[in-house]
Amino acid sequence: MKTFLNYCFYRYAKFYKEWGDNGPYIMAFGLLFLTIALYLGSIINFLFYQIGMEYSDKVNIGVAVFCCVFDFVFSILLDSEGRYKKLEKKYKNENNVKLKGWGVGLFIVFGLICYIVSLMVFKTV
Repeated sequence: MKTFLNYCFYRYAKFYKEWGDNGPYIMAFGLLFLTIALYLGSIINFLFYQIGMEYSDKVNIGVAVFCCVFDFVFSILLDSEGRYKKLEKKYKNENNVKLKGWGVGLFIVFGLICYIVSLMVFKTV
């Protein structure tokens, strides 16, 4: 799992770097942790649904704020530029670049879909 998340960070940072962003490493960590937060929010909503907790905007806003704070703190505190340079050396001559890129993109999309579906299910309780 750690290798997959490192690869996702590398691909996000590479995308932002090629796009001409001034802070591609912080943006890449932000996007990575935002994706993780979507999955975490889905799991939390599923657990709330399983215990029979009623839907509340306050609970959902609390989960979203927690995930945003988690995202912000970790994206700023981690040594992202050094990590990117190590990963750039590691993945310099990788195979199946387009296929892996689609996989990383689907990781984000699937997280968003899971979160939306978990909200829709949680609201039906």
